[in-house]
Order: sequence, then C-alpha cells, then structure tokens
Amino acid sequence: MYIKQLKERNNKIKVESDGVDKMRRAVNILQGRLDAKGDSLSLLDEVYKLTPKEIYLTNITIERKKQLILKGRANAMSDVFKFVTALENSTNFKGVKNTYTTTKKENNQEYADFEITAAYESENR
Repeated sequence: MYIKQLKERNNKIKVESDGVDKMRRAVNILQGRLDAKGDSLSLLDEVYKLTPKEIYLTNITIERKKQLILKGRANAMSDVFKFVTALENSTNFKGVKNTYTTTKKENNQEYADFEITAAYESENR
C-alpha cells in the first residue's frame, strides 16, 4: 500500500516538474529573443550613426553568427571607402571588409554598388 502511494505521489510530482521544465524552456527562449532584438536595435542604431548621407543602404542583414552584411549604393567609390573606415574605427565592429564595389549606370548616372561585411560584438551577452 505504501509503495502504491509513493508511486502515485511520484507521478504527480513528475507531472508538475514537467510543467515547470516546459515553462523554464519557454522563458529561456523568450529571453534569447529579447536579447537578440536588443542586439539588433543597438547594431542598427550604430550603423545609422556611422552612415554618411552619401551612402544609401539597400539591405542590412544581421546574422546570428555575429555577422553584419551591408549592401548599398554611393555616389562615388570614395564614399564607400570612407564608410568602411568609419565602421573600422567603431569599437562595435571587427574585421570590416569591403566584399565588392562596382560602378553601375542607371538613367545615365553612375553610382557605386557595394557590399560590406563585419563581425560585431554583442552588448547584451
């Protein structure tokens, strides 16, 4: 009789502990998403502050592997190189690389099309 009561009590505790474990995992997932969102906003703020008015960003990719990819246009290649230098001088970005810069023409106007990659440091972790 005593063993039966212990088994029943053990089953109740197991059900309760499974529920607590599920809640713990959900909280961890939510915490991770909140942290990532904060990182993204901080990165976007830093990129915004460093982007000169001559640069037009067409795509910003923030990867979980701590990599930032910026694609865009500039009036001249020299504007792209100035932007790369500004990113390099930032303490938030490491290994800044100008992956490509090409001159293109649209509506009889030339512009520089570019891609820049950089590793970033997470502020929240």
